[in-house]
Amino acid sequence: MLILSCNQILIQNLLNRIADVLAEENRAIAAEGVLQSNINAEETARISAVSNEATLRTNADSTLQINIENEASTRLANDNTL
Repeated sequence: MLILSCNQILIQNLLNRIADVLAEENRAIAAEGVLQSNINAEETARISAVSNEATLRTNADSTLQINIENEASTRLANDNTL
């Protein structure tokens, strides 16, 4: 009976360790999923921010160029009136 009891304890301990490993694996997989989701969201946000900044810079450059051309045109017109 004592040997059977020791074997049962050993088997139960083994089953408990297997359950612990599986629980840790499931926890790690879930945590990695959250981390990957956060990485994906951050990547999307950075891409959007860079795209928005590029659009703003392009628009500002266009406005500056229009202002330069208007100023040049005004100067030429005023030079002709002198």
